[in-house]
Amino acid sequence: MRQFKSSLGFTLVEMVTVIIILGVLVVGVSSFIIFGTRIFVESSAVDQVMAESRFALERMTRDVRQSLPGSLRLASGSDGSRSWQCLELVPVVSSSSYIALPVFPDPVATTGTALLDSGSSRVASGQWLFVYPLTADEVYQAAAGDTGKRVALQDVSVSANELNLTFASAFRFVEASPRQRVYFATTALSYCFIQTLASGDISLWHYSNFPLLATQASPADMLSQGATESLMARHITTASPLSLYGATLLNNAMVQLDLGFNVNGQVFSYQHQMQVINVP
Repeated sequence: MRQFKSSLGFTLVEMVTVIIILGVLVVGVSSFIIFGTRIFVESSAVDQVMAESRFALERMTRDVRQSLPGSLRLASGSDGSRSWQCLELVPVVSSSSYIALPVFPDPVATTGTALLDSGSSRVASGQWLFVYPLTADEVYQAAAGDTGKRVALQDVSVSANELNLTFASAFRFVEASPRQRVYFATTALSYCFIQTLASGDISLWHYSNFPLLATQASPADMLSQGATESLMARHITTASPLSLYGATLLNNAMVQLDLGFNVNGQVFSYQHQMQVINVP
C-alpha cells in the first residue's frame, strides 16, 4: 500500500511572511490615505479663506465707490485688549438733481424740489439731504444754526416727475452744487481691521446702520449706537492695511489697501485701490 505525504495547509514561515507583507501594505495604504486627506483639508481651508477675502474685497470696493463724496474717514485706536483701524463712509441711498433749494444768500425755507430719482423713488422721510459736501466735517458735523450742507427730511411726496421735499426745520445750504446734484443718505457704515493683542489674531468686521457721529467711533461705540456687526474675513496678517488719500482733480478720494493672509503656511496678499468718483 502506497503512502502519500500530506501537502495541505501553510507552514509557520509562510504565515509569518504573509502577515509581514500585509502589514507593510496596510501601513503604506493608510499613509497614502492620511496624506491625501490632509492635502484635501488644507486645500479646502485655503480655498475658503480666498473666497472670504475676495468677497470682502468686492463688497468693500462696491461700498466705497457708492459712498457719499467727502464721507470717507480713517481712524485707528486701541482699548487695551484690541487694536483697530476703521474706514467709515456714508452709503448713498439715492441721488438726483435739484430744481429749487434755498441756497445762501437766499432766506431759509422749509421746502425744496428735485427731479424724481427713479420710477419707484427711494427717497423717504427721515433721510438726510446733502448738497455739495466736500469734507468729512461737512458730512458728519451737524449744521451750526440754520445754514449748512445737510438737512433732515420730514416729508417727501411725488408729483409728476418731481420730488417735493419738506425739511425738518427752516434751513438753507451754504453753497450750490456746480451740477445741482443732491444726495440722500440715512446711516453710516464702517470696515474695521481688529487685532486681538493677546493672540495676535487679525480679522475684518463690517458695522452698519449706525447714525452719523461728529467723531469717528470705535467698534465698541458703534455697537452702543445700535450698529449691526458681521465678520467678513480672518487669517489676516496686516494690522493696518488701509491708507486714505484726499481729493484730486480726477477723484474725490482714494483708498489704498495692502492686505495679507496666512493660512496653513500659505501666504497671499492683495494690493488694491478704490476710488470715490468726483461728482460734485
